[in-house]
Amino acid sequence: MPCLSRLGAVLAGVALSFSSAFAKAQTDDGDFVHWAYSAFFGTGWYDLGEQDTAFAFSYGPRWQLRDASLGSDGKRSVGIELRFPLSGSLHELDFSDIAGNAQIENLSTLSAVPGIEVEIPVTKRWSLKAAAYLGWGTALGGGASSWIYWAGLRSRYKLPSARIDWALINSIFYVGYTPESGPSGAISPFMTGLEIEQRFGDATLGGDPLYLRWHGAYTRYHDFEFAAQEVERFGRTRNDVKDEWELGVALRKADRPLALWFLEWDQVGLAYRFNTQHNIKALSITFRALFDR
Repeated sequence: MPCLSRLGAVLAGVALSFSSAFAKAQTDDGDFVHWAYSAFFGTGWYDLGEQDTAFAFSYGPRWQLRDASLGSDGKRSVGIELRFPLSGSLHELDFSDIAGNAQIENLSTLSAVPGIEVEIPVTKRWSLKAAAYLGWGTALGGGASSWIYWAGLRSRYKLPSARIDWALINSIFYVGYTPESGPSGAISPFMTGLEIEQRFGDATLGGDPLYLRWHGAYTRYHDFEFAAQEVERFGRTRNDVKDEWELGVALRKADRPLALWFLEWDQVGLAYRFNTQHNIKALSITFRALFDR
C-alpha cells in the first residue's frame, strides 16, 4: 500500500511550496523560478525576494517493493521503491478560508513525476541510493506544459556512537525541465548534511517511544537563477542562487510511522532554509529524513 505521507499536509491546509512565482514563469515580463522545479523542491513556504512568495501542495504515494539489507554473512539485498509524486501550486493561500484554497480556480500548476529509487547497502554503516524521475506538468489557464525530470545519488554514513545516532548525508542531483516551446532549464544541487537522532526524554505516543531527529545541511547550486523584482514597479533583475542552508527538527516514533486515520508519515517536522545571498527564505514541512527524501 502506498504511504500517504504528503497528503496529510494538504488536508491539514499547511502544505506550502513554490507556486505564485512559478505561476508567473510564463509571463512576458521574464521568468522567475520556473514552476517545474516545485515537483523536486517539496513542501514548504518560499520567499523569493522582496515581493514574491510561493505556495504549493504535494501528494507522494510510494510502494516499497523490496527492503535493503546486508546480512552478517555478507549477503546483500538491494532495496527498490516506486514513487509517484503529484504536485500542484496555488494562486493564493488563505488560512482563514481553507475551503477556498481548494477551489479549482485557485490552482495554477499541476504535475506528476513518477520515479524509482534503488538503495544499495555497501556496508553496515554506509548506504547509497540512486534515483531517477520523469514526468509531465502544466501551467493551468492556457500556460505552457513541460517535461520534468531529475536523477541523482544519495549517500548515508552512520557514525559510531553509544547514545546518539549520527549520520553524514550527501547527495548530488541533476534537475531539469523541457517545455513544449522555449528553452529548457536545469540545475545541479550538491548537498552535504548531518542528522542527529535522540530519545525525546520519556515521551511516548500510543505506547511507542518518541525520537527527535535534528538536521543541518548545506546545498551548493550550479546554474540556478531567478528573476526578482526591482524597486521599480516593472523592473526585473537576475539573481543567482549559489547555495542554501537548512536547519530542522522532526518527531518520529521508534519503529512505526506516525499515523492519523489512513495517513502515515515517517516523521513530522519543520525546517528553515535560507541562502547566503539573502534572496531566498523558506519554511518547509518535512515528512522524511534527508536520505529518504
